[in-house]
Amino acid sequence: MPQIGLILDVVVAVLLVATLFYCVRLNRRLNVIREHRGELEALIQAFNESCTRAELGVRSLRSATDEATRLQQYLERSQNLRDDLSYLMDRGGSLADRLEGGVRTARTAAPSNPMQMAAPAAPAAQVPAAAPRASDRLRERTAGVRQAPMGSEPVPVAPPAPAAPAAEVPAGGAAPRSRAERELLQALRARR
Repeated sequence: MPQIGLILDVVVAVLLVATLFYCVRLNRRLNVIREHRGELEALIQAFNESCTRAELGVRSLRSATDEATRLQQYLERSQNLRDDLSYLMDRGGSLADRLEGGVRTARTAAPSNPMQMAAPAAPAAQVPAAAPRASDRLRERTAGVRQAPMGSEPVPVAPPAPAAPAAEVPAGGAAPRSRAERELLQALRARR
């Protein structure tokens, strides 16, 4: 039995030598880490700053995305408004053309003798829908003008009648004129 104790002591001694060898290697590696500890801390600090910048970048990207979405909605609304305005301008242009045609028709159909103004100028079927209003206004404007000799300006006898207010219904039972129609008529009058 004494030999078993000796064998166990030798085994323990070998294991202690192996442990000592590994401890020396571990100590060398830890020394290397301790020597480069400053660099490691600088690396960790740089990594932390990079993470902070990335978080700020993500936040600014989210806000930019929200702003872009809001701008896209404004753009869609403005395009719809542009389309509506274009449609209204087309309608206004055609209405202005009809009114101008009615005024021209009324001017050409207006008699040169003021006594004949009570007679109708043209049948209703030949005049556009806006012509009766324009011709009525023309008659109102020319009713107070005295015929002057050729080549001279007509002399007004009485001031022209004021235009119908927005709430009044024009002659013939038509609907009241909108603000846009009144402004268009004023522009046509100013053009003359």
